[in-house]
Amino acid sequence: MTVTGSVLGVTVGVLAAMFVASGVPKLRRPFDSALAMVRFGVLKRIRPVAGRALGGAEVLLGVALVVSPSPRWPALAGVALLAVFTTLVAVALARGRSFECACFGTGERISWATVARNVVYIAAAAGVAAASQPPTDRLLGLLAGVLIVCGYLVLSTMATLRPFATTLDGSGAADG
Repeated sequence: MTVTGSVLGVTVGVLAAMFVASGVPKLRRPFDSALAMVRFGVLKRIRPVAGRALGGAEVLLGVALVVSPSPRWPALAGVALLAVFTTLVAVALARGRSFECACFGTGERISWATVARNVVYIAAAAGVAAASQPPTDRLLGLLAGVLIVCGYLVLSTMATLRPFATTLDGSGAADG
């Protein structure tokens, strides 16, 4: 196993885990993702079938990255999907809008951090698409990718929900 093949394997694993982790909540709660599509201006009315279709496409894309002989085409599809979504987020933010994106089902609101995260994913997917050979060890890469994405999602969820946040009321006593 070469270092380049290992890095490529982990990158494919991270992308696959990210697309599955993003798609499953949309399959489970298609209304939320359809509502986000309305807020982004993609749909005029809330259509849960559209939210479920997007979730299904993301899950299939994640699986295709791992099982296809070459991850080039799934990676290119990922670049396209992420570019569209990132553009929608950037346009909404530029217009002063802020709402839940239904990205990973955690109640995350769109922000410039969402754009930055997606730019990193786009670069990773473009790197996979441009690779001259497929990754050498996809199973190890998938395991590493799942661990990395799970860690990110735990931190992201904690930042959103703030389970350990304590505020002081006017008397100086902690409530929470």
